[in-house]
Amino acid sequence: MLGFMLVILGARLLEKLHLDDVVGAWPVHGLCGVWGGIATGVFTEHALGPQIIGSIAIPAWAFLTMFALFHVLKAAGVLRVSRGEEILGLDMAEHGEVEGETQFEWREEYRLHVPEMDKEHENLFRIIGEIVDAMKSGLGKGAIEDAFQGLLDYTVNHFQDEEELMERYSYPHLEEHKKIHGQFKQKVLAYKEELFQKDSFDAKDFQNFISGWLINHILEVDRQYGEFINAKLHESDNV
Repeated sequence: MLGFMLVILGARLLEKLHLDDVVGAWPVHGLCGVWGGIATGVFTEHALGPQIIGSIAIPAWAFLTMFALFHVLKAAGVLRVSRGEEILGLDMAEHGEVEGETQFEWREEYRLHVPEMDKEHENLFRIIGEIVDAMKSGLGKGAIEDAFQGLLDYTVNHFQDEEELMERYSYPHLEEHKKIHGQFKQKVLAYKEELFQKDSFDAKDFQNFISGWLINHILEVDRQYGEFINAKLHESDNV
């Protein structure tokens, strides 16, 4: 009963402190582990003093070593997923679906609140979704190649529109954004050449390839210029 109460109280304390422990590991293994060590000294013939020392020393050692390890992982950039994946949710980012949704359904959290770009992004989702459906339904190579070329053409036009918009608002990271666009175009061309050398199409492989750019690019890179433009519009409204 006391262990149950510790788990509940520990979970509520974490919520109050805004600390993330989705599986309740600290209340179950931490608090209950400490209580288990102390209880052994209270209810058995074991000396209480060493049990208390051990119950404090073990969590302290675990905390210090993991604190150091996680700082190393953070410095290496591998501790957390990207900002885009956090916004998207790992079910969608890692597995391509959540509760029956497909990976390329437009969702409100993708919106930059820059109407012309939101519309074009939404169209990109529609085009990519059609390619995925074509691959899954087993359409011929010619039909899929035409759809893929349509995606390439639309993407190039979208990049031009995006760059013109950023130039119009004097976005300071325009040149960096252009480089990212250029790198993606090269990757897509290389992927296209590799894709159409195969006898069959793997829809999941295509989803994994394209989502690394489309969703993460919108949620991370594009969101930066979206925030910049919206801030400028807000300033002009207040003048």
